[in-house]
Amino acid sequence: MKDFFKSLLAVVIGNFLTLVVVCVAFFLFFAAFLVSVSVFFDSGRTSVMARQKAFLVLDLNMTISDTPEQTHAFRKLISNSGSHIGLWDLTSALNTAAKDNQVGGIFITGNLESENYGSGFAALSEVRRALLDFKKTNKPIIAYLDSPTLKNYYLASVANEVLIHPHAELAVHGLASNNFYLGNALKKHGIGVQTTKVGEYKAAVEIFTSDKMSDADRGQRQAFLNNVWGDITAAITTSRNLPAGTFAALANEHGLMDAELAKKLKLVDKIAYRDEVIEFMKKTGTFDPENNSFAQINIRDYARANLPKGSHGNPVIAIVYAEGEIVDGPADAMETLGVVNGDALSAQLRELRNNGNVAAVVLRVNSPGGSAFASEVIQREVRLFARSGRPLVVSMGSLAASGGYWISTYADKIFAEKNTLTGSIGVFGLMFNIEEIARNIGISFDSVKTSRFADIMTLTRPKSPEELALLQGITDKIYTLFIEKVAEGRKLERAQVEKIAKGRIWSGGDAVGVGLVDAEGGLRDAVNHAIVLAAKGKDRKQFVVRQYPEQQTVLEALSATLHQSERKPPIGSVLAPIPSASGRSVASKIVHHFDNLLRHLEKTHDRNGVYARLPWWEME
Repeated sequence: MKDFFKSLLAVVIGNFLTLVVVCVAFFLFFAAFLVSVSVFFDSGRTSVMARQKAFLVLDLNMTISDTPEQTHAFRKLISNSGSHIGLWDLTSALNTAAKDNQVGGIFITGNLESENYGSGFAALSEVRRALLDFKKTNKPIIAYLDSPTLKNYYLASVANEVLIHPHAELAVHGLASNNFYLGNALKKHGIGVQTTKVGEYKAAVEIFTSDKMSDADRGQRQAFLNNVWGDITAAITTSRNLPAGTFAALANEHGLMDAELAKKLKLVDKIAYRDEVIEFMKKTGTFDPENNSFAQINIRDYARANLPKGSHGNPVIAIVYAEGEIVDGPADAMETLGVVNGDALSAQLRELRNNGNVAAVVLRVNSPGGSAFASEVIQREVRLFARSGRPLVVSMGSLAASGGYWISTYADKIFAEKNTLTGSIGVFGLMFNIEEIARNIGISFDSVKTSRFADIMTLTRPKSPEELALLQGITDKIYTLFIEKVAEGRKLERAQVEKIAKGRIWSGGDAVGVGLVDAEGGLRDAVNHAIVLAAKGKDRKQFVVRQYPEQQTVLEALSATLHQSERKPPIGSVLAPIPSASGRSVASKIVHHFDNLLRHLEKTHDRNGVYARLPWWEME
């Protein structure tokens, strides 16, 4: 028996040691893999620029996000997140390429993805301007379309020549804002919904209480779409040298156009298969005999190779990102993409305020809002930075509404694109109860309490009239505070703010007219303005631009995740993937819509139950 236990112990210890060795070996292999990925992400300019007069390939099979690519790098390894490139990195690469003698032109191909809040028309407007600036150098831009959507064509229309696949359909049928309503479904299944809100246009609660759009929401959506559509059609009309109003009329008449019709209507220049396009590009650019193609550099490789290295003691213009829904509570390094954590972003701003080398901050806001409390936490740090005597400029992306506007209002200057969706100055409360659905399956509830409002937040019954009045009072108070902050921050009369608030959305162009935005422009305009304010007449070339949180290698991101329980580094915008509905089956698109709804509901955890958020919004 003694020998048996000795043998058993030896086997157990041997198996344990084997397991340890295997785990260590796996970890070393994984670490080596991550190092190789990190080296790839940090590749130098020499390897990328080996070929002379190469075409810069703008492959649109990715999401153009506000946040830099490396923000998404680690999560891409452990999820199905698609490719990303940051807006600042992309436009910087295009600007560099315009002056780079080794870049002979740009080749545009692929189909844009739109994960989370990326690839919106505001971001695309800035990319389009960078392409137009590149075109002024007389270097050619060639575009090839094989499954063109409106967003793809919006960029491709800049090109000197637009080629299309013989069997492609040009989908330029306009814009639509579709919504779904759960009011009848929730009522049918016994889920009670009660709301508080201020603002006739604050339609975020309608999807839970109604079966259709209210007249106020329909009107504001239509006005916004008309503004965006007008801007898009005017840009395309100019680039394609069409008579005024032609593109809008063609889109309304045809919607989907085959290749022959698109060429006949002068929306494209040539029809070609991919192999014919490659032959065309060999003659247009420099032949690459090694790959039997044209010499080329991928835009993401080129952008990585041209990332600035260190500030070298120069004063810094810090770009901080607020991209996604604003949420309350502690930051989680593995939280989903599309989230702005109030604690994390405020900590990032505080860190920059305490850094004497930071000369100015540009806050890039691409958010529909969210938690009112978290918005106030962020806004407090915005005001404290402004009080430090250094400039804080806001650049609005495709969305900067409700809570997104709340955190912007005290900026020294606010820039927005014409097609930015902003405003939505209003608040609401949303309360569910399961009393009826529980009763239908034989479940009942009972309770005792020490005071009449002790169980005011329970899900087991509807709110009483007294409780609803109390919650409406909180909503009214926060709305009044919102109005006062906008009036103070924007230096407007309170009566004027009350007139343009009410939860109403505005396009960036219209927002300039009503005083909510100072000037039309993109992220680069905001950065240039911040430099002017920070320079105070001194040499502007001394400033360097840095993006925060600072970009990490994959190993650094992994280390931060593994040690997040020990330390919580300030992360301005904590981001993870929501699959794109584009290019999917009908069933996948339906799942995508409901997945987005569930993710939205997961983020409704404001400590006071009050939200400053845009109405549910998807634009096609």
